[in-house]
Amino acid sequence: MMIIVKLFCLLLLLAWDVCATTEQDVNNMALDGGTVQMQYLHDDGKTIRSVSCPRYFFTLSTANVQAEIKYKLYHSRWSDRVILDLMYHGLRYGDVNGTRTSPESTSSKKKKNQQLKWDILQRNANSHCKWEGIVCNKDNKVTQISLSRLGLSGTLPDELHQMSQLEMIEVNNNKIHGRLHASYGKMSSLKLFNVEDNHLEGSIPGSWSHGMTSMEFFSLAGNSFTGTLPQLDDWKSLIYLDLSRNRLEGPVSLFENNLKLATLSLRRNQLTGTLQLQSSLPEMKGLDLSHNQLSGTAISKDFLSNMPNLLELSMQSNLLTGYLPSELFLLSHLRMLRLSDNLLTGSLPDAESSTGGKWSDMKELEKIELKHNKLTGTLPPNIFWPGNRLTSLDLGFNKFEGKLPTTIKYASKLLHLLLPYNHFEGSIPVELAKTNKNLKFNFTENRFTSIPKELCNHRIDLNQQAYYYLYDCNPLICEKGTFTLNGAQDIYSGCQTCDGLSKPESEYIGRTTCPTKNFTYGDQDMVGELSETEILRLLHAQTGGMYWGRKYMHWGMPVNDPCDHPGITCTNSHVVKIDLSEVSLCTDYKRNPLPDEDCRGIPSELALLEHLEVLNLGKQQHLRGTIPWELGHTKLKYLEITNAPGMNGTIPSSFGHMTNLKVLNLSSCKFNGTIPEEFYELTKLEKLHLNMNDFSGHISSNIQKLTNLKEFMMSRTYLSGTIPEELGKLTAIENLELYGTHLTGNIPASIGNCTNLKRVDMFNNKLTGSLPSELSKLQSLQILHLKLNQLTGTISPNFGELSYLSWFDVSSNKLSGTISPTFGASRSLHDFRVGNNRIYAPIPPSLCKNVHINGGLTATYGCDAIVCPLGTFSETGHAIDTNPGCLACPEGLTSIYLGAIRCELISDHDILNMFYDVLLNDLDAKERKQLGSEMGGGLYRESMIGATNTKEDDDDSDTTGSHSSWKDPSASVCEWKGVRCGSKGEILSFRFPTPFMDE
Repeated sequence: MMIIVKLFCLLLLLAWDVCATTEQDVNNMALDGGTVQMQYLHDDGKTIRSVSCPRYFFTLSTANVQAEIKYKLYHSRWSDRVILDLMYHGLRYGDVNGTRTSPESTSSKKKKNQQLKWDILQRNANSHCKWEGIVCNKDNKVTQISLSRLGLSGTLPDELHQMSQLEMIEVNNNKIHGRLHASYGKMSSLKLFNVEDNHLEGSIPGSWSHGMTSMEFFSLAGNSFTGTLPQLDDWKSLIYLDLSRNRLEGPVSLFENNLKLATLSLRRNQLTGTLQLQSSLPEMKGLDLSHNQLSGTAISKDFLSNMPNLLELSMQSNLLTGYLPSELFLLSHLRMLRLSDNLLTGSLPDAESSTGGKWSDMKELEKIELKHNKLTGTLPPNIFWPGNRLTSLDLGFNKFEGKLPTTIKYASKLLHLLLPYNHFEGSIPVELAKTNKNLKFNFTENRFTSIPKELCNHRIDLNQQAYYYLYDCNPLICEKGTFTLNGAQDIYSGCQTCDGLSKPESEYIGRTTCPTKNFTYGDQDMVGELSETEILRLLHAQTGGMYWGRKYMHWGMPVNDPCDHPGITCTNSHVVKIDLSEVSLCTDYKRNPLPDEDCRGIPSELALLEHLEVLNLGKQQHLRGTIPWELGHTKLKYLEITNAPGMNGTIPSSFGHMTNLKVLNLSSCKFNGTIPEEFYELTKLEKLHLNMNDFSGHISSNIQKLTNLKEFMMSRTYLSGTIPEELGKLTAIENLELYGTHLTGNIPASIGNCTNLKRVDMFNNKLTGSLPSELSKLQSLQILHLKLNQLTGTISPNFGELSYLSWFDVSSNKLSGTISPTFGASRSLHDFRVGNNRIYAPIPPSLCKNVHINGGLTATYGCDAIVCPLGTFSETGHAIDTNPGCLACPEGLTSIYLGAIRCELISDHDILNMFYDVLLNDLDAKERKQLGSEMGGGLYRESMIGATNTKEDDDDSDTTGSHSSWKDPSASVCEWKGVRCGSKGEILSFRFPTPFMDE
């Protein structure tokens, strides 16, 4: 039997009226490319003009809109205020018209751009001149925009060029993307334009070269610009030009028509061609052309003479050839010369009678970098002179020869003397002992035969490298007949013997190779095998051990018993446990991270500790590197590397060999890849913590092999796929945490077999299907956290009968029905969250009176602390103190289920769905199946509901749905079975097949 249910007219009419108004508003927008057409009434009160306006104008009052349109009509451009509004929307939402592409993108960008605190709703006269980063002149015209380092994203508006008096745009070090508009070339007043270190792309508009004629400072560095270098001949005031770190290509230009240019940086592009400078650049002080593909002669005589005031010259990492002319001495103000990694030949210039120049003419010279070339000859004695300022001399990887000049004693300010891989010979001059004590030098792989003892005593700092006293001069350079990979002993390895060398090679010091012996990393005592002491020293050295603190200072000494080290546990004089969880690895004394060269990570040599069972490197925020593959061949039972975002890479497949492993904790790092199948052979594993990493892939069905597993945690990873049924075979498991991943599919009912489970946490996934009633049989269950999924069906009342359940959160799903009174009778429940579902009344009174629920909020808010009532909402779906309580829905909006987290415009579709859900959840399984059949497609029988109109409602214009199923989102509401609509699409009534109500 059918009954005709009349709609709730007031609610439906309210929803319908709002919908119609919204649709009418959209139609009136006449959207066109992100703008809207708006009407402007002229002062004569008669003439109406249609004007294209930014979309956000719909948020303004009529008076403000009319004022802004009037300004544009009279000035042929928008006001500075409107342009700043467009800039705000562009940087905050990625659309200069304020259009938000999606709720997700808008939300994330708002969080990232909270630093841009412009009150765009305040429209008092010239209020924008008080905004952060905005400077106006006395006429209230914007002259400066300075928004650097604010984390801004989005795009810059085309309309910026309409700011007629703008002199400075500074938006560097943000995340701005897109292309730069050609229209910016019209900004003739602009003096400074800095967009460096953003995500901009495209070519540099050619039209700019004829505009922006007031430009003085211009930087596009650190973006992704392509194309060729622009011609900027009309920029006569240009002083600073930085186009570095882009993808510019084509022939190089030195912008020689820009006579005021003082700094030019084109480094790290793809520029080609030769260097030519026909006219003078008298103001040029800094020229950086490094890391390009330049060729030809590096430094010609004309090149040098046309830049007499040059302070810094950087052209390293190119393909430059030729030699260094003596005219180099004419650069009397030069401070830095960097020509490394080229193809230079010849010798260094010496005093030249033809020019009268000499090295001492460059009195301000501080750095010379010429490594990795093909330079020859000797080191000129006059490169060092009394009073010189040289701090760094790098001539490594060339073909220099001869002895080092004794004039090196004048290099009193020298901090770096790098001469490796040359052919220098003889004894290292004792005069070096008279130079700066902090001098660091590298003389390896030359033909030096000795080093004075005075120099060794002068250089070794016993306070920092206490163990060096055991090794004579080896920390400076390996003695003859020995070698290391870098030619000198360091904190990692000592100089090792090399037998079988013939003369003259056997006489050379500072060797890095040995033809008869492999190098043993970490060996300090020349035995060729690592002791436990040396292995621990490597761990100490590779993780900044000198900064661990005085308690651990003996770790760095090669003569102490390792069993006496703090953090070390021994059994039978062998190391079985390393626990450095209380040490801050890879940091300095102030807990600042060490540079990468001082933090080499976990040494693979730890695998040589044959008795090691425990390795605890937990809570290491600055530890870096990967897990050594060799650790998989140890007898470890416990391995912890946690809270180390610098640790990355995959889990080595060799871990499958650690058959004794019981605990593996790699949480809160950056490990990635999938879990190797070999991993599931670790049958003794009890705790597996891999949460908060970048792991991906699926959970293998082979997880059933880990029969001793008690804790499985892979939350906040990139897991995908479904949860395997085999997980239900882990009968020992107590803690299952898989929240914040990309898991899909159903929750396996087999998990109900895991009778020891205390915590099930799978919130924020994409799980579907019902909430398995089998979970309500887990008598030890304390926490069930499944919010933010897509679960459907009802909540079993058996969950409320679990004796230990304290936290029950299934909020933000699609669950429906009522709350069982069993939850109200629970004595263990403290957190109960079911909001943002399809829950309807009644709420068990006993639950509303339980003062232990949800932080005791029931004492204040009663049932609202369980779920917000109809017509209200809160961010959690229940009353909270921060609101306070549940908030009433704004006018025109409402909620149709209990526990709403937002109010919505209710459609006919929503209302009919609600009726369907409520009725469906009140039926038993047989009745539910029958109703679903009768409300759907071909199974819906004409005998149950007429496809034609009744006599009393007969109207040729009315229609009754007869072919589409309820709950079909692709069908119009008027096409649903039994729904009767009027000629304008309005719902008149609907017929619901409810034969069960007769009973």
